[in-house]
Amino acid sequence: MSRTKLLFIEDDATFRNVLCRELRNQFDVSAYSTAEEGLRVFDSVAPDVCLVDLHLPGKSGLDFLRELRLKQASIQVVFLTGNGDVGDAVEAMREGAYDFLVKPAPLDKLEQTLLKAAEKTMLIADVQRLTVASAWSHAEGEILGDTAPMLELKRSIEKFGPRGECVLIAGERGTGKELVALNLHRRSLRANAPFVVANCRAVVPERLTLDLFGEHGNPGLWGAARGGSLFVDAIESLPAAAQDALMGALVAAPESPPLPVRVLAATEGDLQAEVHAGRFRNDLFQRLSTLRLTLPALRDRRADVSLLARVFLRRVAERENTPLELSPAALDALSAHDWPGNVRELKSAITRLAVLVQHQPITGQDVQEFVLRTGQPAVGALPTLRIEELEQQALVLALELTGSDKKAAAEQLGVSLRTLYNMLERYDLKGRYIRH
Repeated sequence: MSRTKLLFIEDDATFRNVLCRELRNQFDVSAYSTAEEGLRVFDSVAPDVCLVDLHLPGKSGLDFLRELRLKQASIQVVFLTGNGDVGDAVEAMREGAYDFLVKPAPLDKLEQTLLKAAEKTMLIADVQRLTVASAWSHAEGEILGDTAPMLELKRSIEKFGPRGECVLIAGERGTGKELVALNLHRRSLRANAPFVVANCRAVVPERLTLDLFGEHGNPGLWGAARGGSLFVDAIESLPAAAQDALMGALVAAPESPPLPVRVLAATEGDLQAEVHAGRFRNDLFQRLSTLRLTLPALRDRRADVSLLARVFLRRVAERENTPLELSPAALDALSAHDWPGNVRELKSAITRLAVLVQHQPITGQDVQEFVLRTGQPAVGALPTLRIEELEQQALVLALELTGSDKKAAAEQLGVSLRTLYNMLERYDLKGRYIRH
């Protein structure tokens, strides 16, 4: 697991060297003596948190904080102060500092404060990454399908999109509930405002209320979505405390549209059954389900499989700048499958075929071997034995399989979330899988 990167700025060389030795047991430390040096190297160091002396020669620690906010608003700054500098420290807190500690601070307290500040940096950065509406290309955001269930769904989206009420989107996993929510957002008067995603399965239940509504200056997902839409995926997994907080936020909003945040909620099951079982608040269910949409499973619109497969393969071909083609037999084999994981599973299967098949066109036998049969392909079928290339392929497949859910992909790969982001950086994949 990658260690937390700390940028430490302290002009007292003796104190700086002693503290560096202690902190390097826990952090990857880059230490400098002036604010000017710290600002100059900030981009190359790419720290997770900054520890800064309040009084420095030249630019002060407060000057550093103000200029840093213009460069990178999410990075948290912890100040070290002398006993007589508490007034200055309070001013720094008003300017957005995470915390301040009086010299000499106990090492364990200092380390815990820095780790919590780094965690907040990551949380705010995740909130920023989740604001995705402006980053989705038209092609990626298009709802595909010409069968009767899909035409009815498109008509409902056109009707519901411009309205201001909450919408409950029901459907099996992988049917495209986030895509439907995005299209509702795009057709609303909020189209130019944030579209923010909250995945209730991807967060530890105890953290959901904090992630949704924030604390200590962190706006949370609700604050990040203000004026726009908040897509709450797997709403049935929302714990009681988070249900109470969400209901409170909705009750505090005006009785009629426009709401400060339009909630588009998604569920895989029968949310009303959860209400009857006492696991979900009835009043919250009524608020969220003012308008309702039900997405068809892929097996119920089998005629769309060929269209989806060709579109997904074309997108891979365009990204990789490689000609790729599916034979008629391959399309028939794909169309005959039930796809229990729905569109997400089909998209992952197409990516797998594009990576593993070494000839064109992709055949029906390839579909049988790499998609429909259980088990993994033999080593001899792998396109490479180079560790770096296999790692990159595993990363891409995990992200495609989880619908670009970074936490779920990291769990599948058995790595930390930070390591996954480092892998995306290493293989130049951030532009594809992180929407700013």
